Parts: sequence; C-alpha cells; structure tokens
Amino acid sequence: MASANPLDYLYPLDLTGAAATNKVVNESRTLNPPEEELDFHFLLPWAGPYFRDTMVLRHITTNRLLIRGVDWAPGHKFNSASYELQNTKGGVYASILLFDRKLSGQVRMDSYQTLGGAWTLSENKILEIMSNKIADPRQVAFEEVNGLPEVFPPTEHTHPADDMTGFAELIAATYDVAAAIRARTQSWLDNPPLIPNLYYTKDEIDAKLLEIEGGGASVSDLEEMIDSMTASYTQAANELGAL
Repeated sequence: MASANPLDYLYPLDLTGAAATNKVVNESRTLNPPEEELDFHFLLPWAGPYFRDTMVLRHITTNRLLIRGVDWAPGHKFNSASYELQNTKGGVYASILLFDRKLSGQVRMDSYQTLGGAWTLSENKILEIMSNKIADPRQVAFEEVNGLPEVFPPTEHTHPADDMTGFAELIAATYDVAAAIRARTQSWLDNPPLIPNLYYTKDEIDAKLLEIEGGGASVSDLEEMIDSMTASYTQAANELGAL
C-alpha cells in the first residue's frame, strides 16, 4: 500500500518497463481449461501487473511460442497506470487470455517486466480473480478487481504535438483568425467608420424642457428629440458592433 515501506515490496516500482530488478523469468503455470462453455481461459502472472510488450509466453508441452494476437491477448488492463505512463511498452495488464479454450499442459512465461511496487497482488487475490471465469478479462479493468484502496498516482509527462490529432490544423486555424483580426483592425484604423454626431447635451435637453414648461415647445418636440437621439445612438452602436 501507499503507506508501506518500499523495501517490503517483492519488486520495486518501475515506471519504465525496463528495470533489471523487475524482470521476471521462467515462471511456469499448469493450465486448467474451463469446463463451462461460456467460461474464459486465462491466468494471472504471480508478479503482475506486467508491461504488455515484454511478455514472452511459451507452451512448454509443445515448446511452442505463443503469439500475442494469435494465441493470447492481454487482459485486466491497468487503465490508470497505462494512461499515466503513456502506454509505455504497450500498457500495463494483469492477466493473459488464451484463445484456445482447450489448451492444457504447462505454459511458461520466459520473461516479462513487472510494474512492481504496491501493485503486485497476493496469491490469494490472484486465485480469487481467476475463479471468476465468466467475465471477459478484456472488458474488466485491473482497478475493478485488485481490491486496493489506492489509485495510480499522476506522473509528470508531456504529449508531443504530433500525437494530438488535429493539433496542426488547430494551430493553422488560429493563425488564420489572428490574421483576419489584424487585417480588419488595420482597415478600421485606415478608414474609421463615420459615427453620426446627432446627440444632445444636458444643457440642450434642460432648455427643451424649460421651453415645454413655458409653453414655447410641445411634448411632441421633446419626443422628436428623444427619437432622434435613440436613432443616433443605435446607428453608432451598429457601426461599432460591425468592427
């Protein structure tokens, strides 16, 4: 666990998938083909989870190297670890799904790289996971079955721009927008819009009100002034909004 002493772990935590301390060799297992028609045939390495591309699996009985994608597939993906490690060595998985449901005898993991640290499960936990043969290991995440309270911690990493789909197009579009803004701004500076000067000062409005009070102007005169001011300000706002 996170609070445990790292020296207590069977293997140290290795985020590279290449540490010599985390290389497991010659781990043999006896296969027990499933009895039920819908059960899955899979096993968990004792020292997993493992880095997918480092797994070398052999059927000892026939001395045949088992090929990923042909004879087996990785299962119980450790999603959070795979994401944080940017799928180093193909990602991190906990199980091996065998396509041939009748394959028996012994298999040997000639070698593989374990993630290690707090993520190596106990033998009892591994046997518990293997007892659930009705769930497709390819559809069940390691996080769902490991029984550990921790989550894989975030790691510092960068994403190359080439790995981001559409990133180049986004940059190009951003430059196009910036160029259009610059061109329009320069056009406005070269040919500023004519904002009508049809407004009234406070003194002019007060004078018009006095005229109405004194009988020298009608309410309709004031309404005409307001309509003129409204039209003037609306036109000015439209001109500015078009910039």
